[in-house]
Amino acid sequence: MKQKNRIGGRLFIGLTFLFLYLPIFLLIVFSFNAGDSSAVWKGFSLEWYSALFQNRLIMESLYTTLLVSLLATAIATAAGTFAAIGLYSLSKRRRDALLVVNDIPMMNADIVTGVSLCLFFVAFFQGWGAFALVQQRAGGGGAARPPHPGLRHHAAGPHRIQYPLRHFE
Repeated sequence: MKQKNRIGGRLFIGLTFLFLYLPIFLLIVFSFNAGDSSAVWKGFSLEWYSALFQNRLIMESLYTTLLVSLLATAIATAAGTFAAIGLYSLSKRRRDALLVVNDIPMMNADIVTGVSLCLFFVAFFQGWGAFALVQQRAGGGGAARPPHPGLRHHAAGPHRIQYPLRHFE
């Protein structure tokens, strides 16, 4: 019985990894395809990579991505080092309390965090109207945008909401 579970478990893990990594492997293989289709193999070619490296916008995006990732890595390393030194110097009780608070984002679902932050900001700005007003004064758009010619205004509180014309007809 134990041997059967071991083989079944390994088979399950193997199928799971195959399910997860086979599409990535196929994308890598078909990136060297000479044809336009990603379903039919027409031969080996580096044509798509030469076109990729000749595109100025793609290369600028790659540069920006690498720069941001290197800066984020350096900042996170420095912050993590300081946090580790600070945690080491705390008493066990305070360290455990801080570690519990540190684990909350990893254990909390993203949707729960998003909803709770949404409720916090609505409560902080006393509703969406004040939030739109703050964005307008900060230059963030929202209610500060000029009206679209195909939209009518409807007064609703401190700001105006724009509805399509068909809403009133």
